[in-house]
Formats: sequence, structure tokens, C-alpha cells
Amino acid sequence: MPSLPRVLGALTAAYGAGVLVRPALLAGPCELTDERGATPAGIASLARAVGARDLVSGIAMVTAPRVRPCAGRSGPGRPATRRTRCCSG
Repeated sequence: MPSLPRVLGALTAAYGAGVLVRPALLAGPCELTDERGATPAGIASLARAVGARDLVSGIAMVTAPRVRPCAGRSGPGRPATRRTRCCSG
């Protein structure tokens, strides 16, 4: 079963790709369209930039390496008493 961050990354990448193709996906709900519902050129460029950012960050979330938590890490109720070395693999 895929992890939640990977699923959210895939959804973010899909939304970013959709905004790149059709900027009105972002401009419409933000009420940045004109009275006819068309997206002005400047707003479309801005929406595409946001879409590109979302696409890249979503891909990064999907392809990020899996990380195993360190066994000796401190946390709530577990003060750090000595220096520990994190797992590298």
C-alpha cells in the first residue's frame, strides 16, 4: 500500500499538470477570470508557473527515497541522553 505522502505527491503532480494545460483550473476558483470566464494572459502565465511548481514538488514527493526512523532518536517522554548515530539504510 502506498504511503500517504506518495499519494498526496501524485495528486499534487496531477493537479499541477492539469493547471499547466488548462490554467482556468486554478484561475476560476480564485475568481481571476474576466466576465466571460476567460483567463487573461498574465493570470494564465502565473497559473502555469504555480502548476509547474506543483508538478515538480509532487514528482519529488513521489520519488523521494523511503527513510527509516532512527532507533535512538529522542522524542516525547524520551530525552536525548547520549549521541546516537542514525540509520543510513
